[in-house]
Amino acid sequence: MKLSHETHEKYRVIFWHLRCKKVLQQPVALGSMKFKKLNYTNITAFATLLLVVFSNCLIGQGDQDIGKFVGDFRARIETADQQGRESSEAVTLRSRVGFETADLNGFKFFIEGEDVTALDEDKYNPYPVAGKTVIADPDGTELNRAQVTYSGNGFTGIIGRQRIILDGPRFVGNVGWRQNEQTFDALTLKYADSENGFTGFYGTIDKVQRIFGDDAPAAAMREFESDSHLFNGSITLDNGAKVGAYAYLLDFSNSHPNSTDTYGFSVSGTSRFDAGAEYTYYGEYAVQNDAGEISPSYNADYLHLVLGSTFEGFTVKGGYEVLGSDNGVGFKTPLATLHAFNGWADAFLSTPGAGLEDLYVSLSTKVDQVALTAVYHDFSANKGGADFGHEIDLLAVLPVNKQLKLIAKAAFLDGSSGIPDNDKIWFEADFTF
Repeated sequence: MKLSHETHEKYRVIFWHLRCKKVLQQPVALGSMKFKKLNYTNITAFATLLLVVFSNCLIGQGDQDIGKFVGDFRARIETADQQGRESSEAVTLRSRVGFETADLNGFKFFIEGEDVTALDEDKYNPYPVAGKTVIADPDGTELNRAQVTYSGNGFTGIIGRQRIILDGPRFVGNVGWRQNEQTFDALTLKYADSENGFTGFYGTIDKVQRIFGDDAPAAAMREFESDSHLFNGSITLDNGAKVGAYAYLLDFSNSHPNSTDTYGFSVSGTSRFDAGAEYTYYGEYAVQNDAGEISPSYNADYLHLVLGSTFEGFTVKGGYEVLGSDNGVGFKTPLATLHAFNGWADAFLSTPGAGLEDLYVSLSTKVDQVALTAVYHDFSANKGGADFGHEIDLLAVLPVNKQLKLIAKAAFLDGSSGIPDNDKIWFEADFTF
């Protein structure tokens, strides 16, 4: 997109004022910035200042591209009916619009606002508290991302409010299924050597902007105050197998029970049978212990094994995932995109004290242009073997064109041993530009 000088000046003024309330409430002196532990207010002010600096530099490029607008809109109807709670129904629209500057000697600036509008918020419970069945899509408007990126020679560094998705994303993700995504006030560094198949990642997190938004009833629902460090690396071997290792050291001053140290590794790859069918494999193991002020202390294991095959348009996968337990505490993944694991009914967003074992199988295919998926889960306790029930998940996705897709999705959980039944249905339209 090419913008005139006058139009550019207008947007420059708009983005200068598009800052969060904390920045507007008090001036920030650049000399007060502390880079040992990132500060949310300083990050946002610094990123906004760099946008103006970049804008002034880009004006000199005349009629050349100075950047592009990006955005997406998601309209959704969701019904949820959990045993022991009143059923809920949410009709919501998520709108995100952002602007990314053109490259300037390896630097780019990106800023993005997000709004979630609920047609009738009284018909559902947007927070994990007592009341109606939870549909975690609160109404609200916020600064979703504001980041400065430098890229060059395989290296990428990002500072500011950003999206972080690592490995799957079983341990660190953006919770992309919910309308208000999870983002991070952080500094991240990544190096990728495509020639040798190596990638390395490091991130230090100051705050986690959680999906429940600024109006959530508890501080830890709104955000995690963090002094956390993420290490992640992988290498692709000559046979195509990918070996990864990670260490996630989480320290939340306002959520001590979620402060954990996790160390793990994974192996994945793809091969073919002699008959021509393709199969994939994935294996992961991790160990986790308490960090910070957690009582009782614990040391729990994690295991995930997956084997899949694709033949004549059908993909079948079987998996076995174990979130272990120790001293009455289950393995924790507080930064994960939890909806993608252990069933779409979201019954196990917090691992039970006895741990969790999930034995599952999925079948995917395509009929005309519609992608279809069915998943069956069998849940049980890792300690004691109690039956937690079973779940059936169904998904249909129709891409209308490059910008628009339609989604129908359902989850039916038949719970047991204290896990309540839960049925959820979604209808959704996604538009991206």
